Amino acid sequence: MIRGVETMRLRKKRKKNPFISGILKIIILTFFISIIVNQFLISPIRITSVSMFPAFGAGDIVMTSPLTYGPKIPFMSLRLKGLHEPERGDIVAVTPPFYSNNHFFAMMIESVIRFFSFQTASLIKDPDGKRISKYSIKRIIGLPGDSIKMKNFAAYIKPRDSIDFIIERDLIKRDYTIFINQDYFPDNWQDTFPFSGNMETITLQPDEYFVLGDNRTESNDSYSWGPLPFSRVAGKIIFQYWPFKRFGIR
Repeated sequence: MIRGVETMRLRKKRKKNPFISGILKIIILTFFISIIVNQFLISPIRITSVSMFPAFGAGDIVMTSPLTYGPKIPFMSLRLKGLHEPERGDIVAVTPPFYSNNHFFAMMIESVIRFFSFQTASLIKDPDGKRISKYSIKRIIGLPGDSIKMKNFAAYIKPRDSIDFIIERDLIKRDYTIFINQDYFPDNWQDTFPFSGNMETITLQPDEYFVLGDNRTESNDSYSWGPLPFSRVAGKIIFQYWPFKRFGIR
């Protein structure tokens, strides 16, 4: 008899919180739907730097499409075939080489933290304790097989199977502005000094890309990283929806 009463009490307790259990189910379902949509279809990214000025500014929000170059299987390194290969001049979201691609469980925890904090918190931080953004927005300048050199922050490109170097603006059929902050250079600055925007010729290997920010003096990109493997090119920027005055296809 006593066991029967205890069993009834337990059943009543389980039935007391159907609302809470329903909310938990909705949250969990929303989390997994969010991961699927962000990984396979379209994902919002808030830009946190001025490296792409004047095309984009800090605080702008853009939509990137993983489907364009091929979505990655969530929490794994496998990648599906995309609609087409990255093209010269594409604006893309990339994962910088200093951002660690952690193991499965760490990536899962990171996704949970980002989801419930509305993309404001992260396990991955710099030595000062500041959050490291997973994505940077850059422009593809060089493709696999290209030879590239730089002079005063302008890229000169010798495409694969070509014998001549061509300045980027004559080769990339996109309308964009290269911004160079003249305050970057102190008095008596010389071209021979480090970080003068000059780079010796490098040749991109298969599966490597050379990406730069339009704001050349304020961008952390392939000029300092070196070539970026395709595995770190997350997707193409296709749309901007904030601020509203710049709303539209990019």
